[in-house]
Amino acid sequence: MVSYFLVVFFTTLFLGVPIVKSFVPAERNMDLLFLVLCNCVFLISTTAFLFYYEHFVFAFFSSFFLCGYAILLFLELKKENKDALLFSLPYFSFTFSLLFLLGIQVFF
Repeated sequence: MVSYFLVVFFTTLFLGVPIVKSFVPAERNMDLLFLVLCNCVFLISTTAFLFYYEHFVFAFFSSFFLCGYAILLFLELKKENKDALLFSLPYFSFTFSLLFLLGIQVFF
C-alpha cells in the first residue's frame, strides 16, 4: 500500500510539470482545469474503492473512467504544450497498468 501511494505521488508530481506550464499564461484553459479535477476525483475514488472498501469491481470501473479522462487530459496537454509527452508518460502508464491489473483481479 505504501508503494502504491509512492507511485501515485511521483507520477502525479511528474504530471504537475506540464500542468503548471499550461497555467502560467494569463488566460486559463477551463477544459484543462476540468480534466485535472476529474482525474483527481477518479484517482481518489479508485484508491478508496481499492484499499478502504476493498471492492474491486467498483475500483475497476472507476479506473476505467480514470483512463478515459487521462487520455483526454493527455490530448489537452499535448495541444497546450508540445513537450508534455515526456512528463506525462509515467502517469498514463500508471493509469493503464492499474486498469489492467484491476481487470485481471475482477475477471479472473
